[in-house]
Amino acid sequence: MKKVLQYAFILTLMLAVCGLCYPLFKIDMLHDKQFVVTIIVVFAIFVLVEIDDRFSRWWRGKLNTFWKMACSYKARAVVRVCDMDEKLFSETLRQFCFDNSTDDEPMEKPTVETRDRTHVLRFNKIDFDSVSFLVNDLVYSERGHRYDAKAWYEFGQIDRDNEQHPLSRQKVMFFVPEDDEEYDNVYFVTSKGDCFKYSFAAMSVPKYMPEVRQRYEPLPL
Repeated sequence: MKKVLQYAFILTLMLAVCGLCYPLFKIDMLHDKQFVVTIIVVFAIFVLVEIDDRFSRWWRGKLNTFWKMACSYKARAVVRVCDMDEKLFSETLRQFCFDNSTDDEPMEKPTVETRDRTHVLRFNKIDFDSVSFLVNDLVYSERGHRYDAKAWYEFGQIDRDNEQHPLSRQKVMFFVPEDDEEYDNVYFVTSKGDCFKYSFAAMSVPKYMPEVRQRYEPLPL
């Protein structure tokens, strides 16, 4: 109903504008046919704009569907956080596993290596989205303090309807830049040098960042 009223208002506005222009056509001694053609042209522009809007919404929906393929993809991951107290690290990891587990599918417990307050986690099979959340959780695990946390992830072949996903067979590194103060973002850079910002609040597709916020670093041993 709301959409119908919106269309009715726009069409009424178009006719009103055409009505105001009609005397000008008469003064210039133009034929009524030209006035009708003007209405048709204006209406055609309206239709084209509406088609473009619908296509844009459809395309955004397709991108979101396409992105969900990457979010749910599962592969090995390595996560590293530096200079963090072992107690805080253990609690953050425990809470993360609890928040991302269900009765049907509990979160896989990673192997953990700790050396000089640097902790390295290795997951055999974890989805892309979960790794994003974990990096953000580790960076902001203590109020008023930021930790240096990164993660490395490698996609396999991702196809749908014979169309290859842009991240197919790419290596990515997650990070959060020091100047990011929104607390609900994570960034990732591909081994090819493409950088993206992924916002959890908007639940949208990653935004391409023309400027590379951080260079891709090799996977730690």
